[in-house]
Amino acid sequence: MQLLPQFRKVAKILGNSVRFGTIDCEAHEHLCRSVDVNSYPTTILYNNSVPNIFVGYHTAGQLMEFVEDVKHPPVIDLTAREFEVKVLERSKDEAWVVDFYAPWCSHCIQFEPQYKKLAKLMRISSYIHVSKVDCSREHRLCNAMGVHSFPTIRLYPFQNGPASDYNHWSRDANSLRRWIYGSLPSNVVMIGSRNFNSEVFFDKQPWLINFFAPWCGHCHNFAPYFEEVARVRTSYFQRATVFLLIHVVLW
Repeated sequence: MQLLPQFRKVAKILGNSVRFGTIDCEAHEHLCRSVDVNSYPTTILYNNSVPNIFVGYHTAGQLMEFVEDVKHPPVIDLTAREFEVKVLERSKDEAWVVDFYAPWCSHCIQFEPQYKKLAKLMRISSYIHVSKVDCSREHRLCNAMGVHSFPTIRLYPFQNGPASDYNHWSRDANSLRRWIYGSLPSNVVMIGSRNFNSEVFFDKQPWLINFFAPWCGHCHNFAPYFEEVARVRTSYFQRATVFLLIHVVLW
């Protein structure tokens, strides 16, 4: 009963773009079982007859985001042929992140929201693509790629370099994003106290400097945006990151 007000709120906002309905599974038990509904509430969005099961809290905001993700998927779903053309035959200026997964894998299901979040974060980049391969459908491809556990998150970098797997413990969107940028060549110059004056003050070109501290969480989250600015504005100004050490005196 707590879901209905949220459901109606989303229906009112979206209007005629999506049709909303409810089914009483006590009165229509056979129908619910035929579509594998065994717990309540279960929310499914049918898009071109393909069922998409909602995972998360039934708030208006999350339901809206769910509908938007189904209609405009943030993650690129690759077939074996598309993987060969887009990933293996990628241009030297492109990088691909691929999630090899299986629909029955519980870890994959838990990871999916963070991977979608990663895809949305990476929209700032036009050269890094976030994708997935369903290994239950493309099992020959996954075997050929040496994928034996799920999910396997693999980065195919620039210059057709060798692929690398994500092996860190944290599988959240920000950790994955830091891993991606940390694995790719950087356009940002690391500067310290020894070369700050010679590199920056006596250079005729303008420099955009990012002063950061290694323990600063906001700095780590900002770093990918700074990297994107550096890549886009290469011909306009120099880019640098200054490693700032702060000494704190406790009285």
